[in-house]
Amino acid sequence: MRLKRLLLVNYCQHARTEVHFHSGLTAIVGPNGIGKSNVVYGIKFALLGESDQDGVKADNIRDIAPPKEHAYVELDFSHGGVDYRILRKLRPESAKSEFWYGTTDKPILGDKDVTEAVLNALGVEKAAIQELMIVPQESMFGFLDRTQAKRLESWQRVLQLGVITRARQAIDRHLKLHPVQIGPDPQTIESARAATGEARTRLATAQAALAQFPDKAAMEAQINQLVQQDAAYQRYLLLKQQSDMAQQAAEASQQELRQAEESLQLLQTRPELLQPPQNTAVAQRKVSVLQMYLQMPQLPAQPGPVAMPEYIGRFPRLVELWQQADPARRTAVAELVTELQGKIRDEERFRQAYAAGVCGTCGQPVAKPEQLQEFDLEEAKRVLMGAQGFLAALTEQDRQQAAWQNSYQRVQGIREHTLASLAEFGLQDGPELQSQASSVIAQTQQMIQQLEAAARAYAEAQQNLARGQARVTAAQANWRQRSQEAVNAGAAHAAESGSVTGVPPGLIEQNRMWYQQRLDAEAAVTAAQTAVTVAENREADLQRLAAAAAGGSEWHDYADRLSSWLSPGGLPKLVMAAEAQKLVHGINSRLRLAGSDFTIEISPELEFLASFDDGRRQPDKRLSQGQKDLLGLTFRLALSDLTTEGLNALVIDEPTADLDSRYRDRVLNVIDHLRESAAGSGLQVVIVTHSKQLADRCDTVVDLTPGARA
Repeated sequence: MRLKRLLLVNYCQHARTEVHFHSGLTAIVGPNGIGKSNVVYGIKFALLGESDQDGVKADNIRDIAPPKEHAYVELDFSHGGVDYRILRKLRPESAKSEFWYGTTDKPILGDKDVTEAVLNALGVEKAAIQELMIVPQESMFGFLDRTQAKRLESWQRVLQLGVITRARQAIDRHLKLHPVQIGPDPQTIESARAATGEARTRLATAQAALAQFPDKAAMEAQINQLVQQDAAYQRYLLLKQQSDMAQQAAEASQQELRQAEESLQLLQTRPELLQPPQNTAVAQRKVSVLQMYLQMPQLPAQPGPVAMPEYIGRFPRLVELWQQADPARRTAVAELVTELQGKIRDEERFRQAYAAGVCGTCGQPVAKPEQLQEFDLEEAKRVLMGAQGFLAALTEQDRQQAAWQNSYQRVQGIREHTLASLAEFGLQDGPELQSQASSVIAQTQQMIQQLEAAARAYAEAQQNLARGQARVTAAQANWRQRSQEAVNAGAAHAAESGSVTGVPPGLIEQNRMWYQQRLDAEAAVTAAQTAVTVAENREADLQRLAAAAAGGSEWHDYADRLSSWLSPGGLPKLVMAAEAQKLVHGINSRLRLAGSDFTIEISPELEFLASFDDGRRQPDKRLSQGQKDLLGLTFRLALSDLTTEGLNALVIDEPTADLDSRYRDRVLNVIDHLRESAAGSGLQVVIVTHSKQLADRCDTVVDLTPGARA
């Protein structure tokens, strides 16, 4: 793998930063807070869609980026002669990650799918990138600081030994789900063979019993013929009975018809029924008019004059006006109201002006007079209130007079209409008519009821006559049809059976019983055949289980041995032990190049023991921070040689941070050797650093300082 270009847009501190990578060692330098470490995080985010910062993906968007500006990370790299581009988008939220490869014009989309495609293209697991290729500042010694179980687990992931663990787990699950089957004993197999023989004997007996019966189709045909013959005879009897009933119905209908004709002839002798609807309508109209007359309203009395309101009597001028005739007094009162309103308004304005020291007429400043204009303002207001009440009383009188006029006209109209309707029947208003109206109404209503009853009787007689004629016609037709059907059915039955007779009693049931016995015999044969099949299958199954049990026991023994060999103490342990020795050799060779005063040994559990030149021996967890960082760097480089032959890239963040001068010089010695070995092996190393000494030892320096050039 070869990194080529990284573009950070609105990512962390970077508004837009583009970094080009070259072969060998590349140093990323710049002041604190410029975002050097975020270059490392950006590479990891592009490859895996994850970063070491806390929070969600959107937390990596630059704080001061405008809300609608896009934010993304773009990484170009090549591997195996193919160019690739990864685009991881932080904003807009709906945008998907993209993965372009070769000359394709259709990218892979989606965070999960892009990550899977990147790992497939590089041919490594995620752990190789997380734990070997990307080395954050705080994780230089992180691999070695883990517990024994976590260190072994991570070591297995790096060496891709997880497939061995998964294979062993799959074997164990299969053995658990498919335990060794114990085959049947010989006595069980012999019993099954005997049961098969007995079932075959019962089958032969059932087949012999079935052979005693006639053919099944012939028995069914005979039963069907008897059933049809009996059904034909029963139909003949039913039709004959229906014919007799139809004849009786026709005779009854003839009798009903004669009765209906006699009733109609009797009713036709009554002349009052000739035009009953017209007579009824006239009588109902007369009743309605008389009821209107009885309910006719009286003319309303004209309202009297409105009494003079009490408060008007307090003012002689208003009393004098009240005694005048309309409309003169209304006009005089209205003028008085207008006059008083004007005087009151002028007086109030005059008094307000003088109260402020200004003349109410000319507006000039004047001294406040001791005596204002002689005008009784309060008395004027009381007179004005009385005049306004005067107008209200006149308005109420007008309203009462108008209401009386409307009511009078409406009642007069009702009375005129009612009296005109009475004249149509030769009746006139008067005491005699008022006393006799109720009696005339009762007599007329009684006549109406008689007319309506007679009309209904006449109409019902006509309907009965029509229905009787229809029933006679239908009954006669039905009788003729039923008689003909009975004759036809009897002739057909006689042609089939030789005479109009039924099937002898019990003959059909006897044939059906015999047929059922044949069906029972067939069922016995089928059951015997099923029993033979079951017995034969059971015998075959037992034979197969016996053979399978013999081979299954051998297979289970082999699978148990294979699972034991794949356990952590088997093949994985051998692989890790062999790789651990290679790792120790690589670490010690780099420690010697660095001039370190200690070398290391490694246990099967990947615990490191440091042996110092002065004879001291210390476990890795008791080393100083500088010693740990030196060991961590050499460990990362040695592990990279073993496990990332295809990846061939390493990204390190601040390898000399927090080191004293002695261990910083030793790390620089390792970097010198790393540059020489990278030139021959094609290893690409990106180092984020504050150290100018470390940057000077790199092949390329990328300065993130604004205005600086790489």
